[in-house]
Amino acid sequence: MMSAPPVFVINLDRAEGRWSRISGQAEALGVELRRVSAVDGREIPPEDWIDVDFAAFRSRHGRGRILPGEYGCHRSHLMALEAMEDSGAPYGLILEDDLILSAEGLAETRAIAEAGAAFDAVKLMNHRVRGFLPKFSTPSGLEVGLAMHGPLGSSAAYLVSREGARNLRRRLARMTLPVDVELERYWSGGGVVYTTRRNLFAFSDPAQEGGIGGSDVYKTTKLPAWRRLPTLGFRARDYLKRVAGAVRGG
Repeated sequence: MMSAPPVFVINLDRAEGRWSRISGQAEALGVELRRVSAVDGREIPPEDWIDVDFAAFRSRHGRGRILPGEYGCHRSHLMALEAMEDSGAPYGLILEDDLILSAEGLAETRAIAEAGAAFDAVKLMNHRVRGFLPKFSTPSGLEVGLAMHGPLGSSAAYLVSREGARNLRRRLARMTLPVDVELERYWSGGGVVYTTRRNLFAFSDPAQEGGIGGSDVYKTTKLPAWRRLPTLGFRARDYLKRVAGAVRGG
């Protein structure tokens, strides 16, 4: 039996309450956390952002501007993936700090790592899972597979292999989509990103200590319908690739 995957938690310096909450949960469960100091997009002017393709983001995502929280989240996940790769561990668990940890969720994460399947990552939290096709399961019966419909949403928790961390860093190196959307697009760069049929953790109180922004904020960035035609084309192609990948298994 392999050792438990190290746990990396992305946390803004100003979100002390979130860190206190999740580290307290971890201590009660006997788990050591490795804190990744998140990038605060609000503190960096857009003209100083790095490795962002603004034109591709508009075309692919149909929104006229990137929110500071989206930029910070993207850079923070790249830092977490780098920390995971540098740790030398074969697998690592990357979490955002607004989760409630559980012994069951951590045990199932370890069981996925021990299942022997090859993957870049396994998403453990999603906002929706539709058209799920199981590929393997843990001893408890937890199903892991691919979804034909998406995006699934959320980058709050995922198990990543060391090779997967390297692949994801390369694929996410230049921002053209929000990180939760890009994370699951395995068909764009090889490897495979599975998902669990059910969520392994729960979200804590959604007080926006370090949140990206609500739906009203997103609406203000949305392009007029006629300017979203390239977005529709991109999404249609992506949808077909998602279905094909799910059916063939990655």
